[in-house]
Amino acid sequence: MGIKGPYANGGIDIRVSGRYAQLMLPEDHPDHLSVEDLDTEELAKGRLKDKNGKFTGRPPRLLPRQILDAMRSEHHKRVNSILEESLSDMVKIMRGVAMDKTADPAVRLRAAIYIYERFMGKLPDRIEVNKNEKVDAIIGKILYEADETPIEQEIRATEEELERPVRTRRPAAARTRKRQV
Repeated sequence: MGIKGPYANGGIDIRVSGRYAQLMLPEDHPDHLSVEDLDTEELAKGRLKDKNGKFTGRPPRLLPRQILDAMRSEHHKRVNSILEESLSDMVKIMRGVAMDKTADPAVRLRAAIYIYERFMGKLPDRIEVNKNEKVDAIIGKILYEADETPIEQEIRATEEELERPVRTRRPAAARTRKRQV
């Protein structure tokens, strides 16, 4: 049994006005406001500015999920576009820091490591070796794990864990019976 509204089909009456009402109009309506028409700040906050361009009043208590999802999607699209446009500039800045002979050597090294790890992949922080492993297996492990992404390493670790036999303990009653005999 769900929450029922004043209508026979269980719906409730919600009043929507202003730009929110325009946002919910069908796309073919002349007054329809598209998510693409919203500015980045509106998309980031998930609410609309008033006709004066300010966030005033309380945000609506209910907003259709499709509209919120469309707002988030458009915001991510815009942010990714900005990042893509500035990526080459950022790489040039990091490279400039790494190549700057007057900069602190520790800063230069961190910049160089950052650039390397971003473009060549991060090397594993540690590699576990058993004393009984053969040299070929150890070298294979180093080469194999160096090319893996963190997600691939997690998947491999999970698969290895699933392959291990599960040890079961005898019930406590069985243990106590043996002692009594």
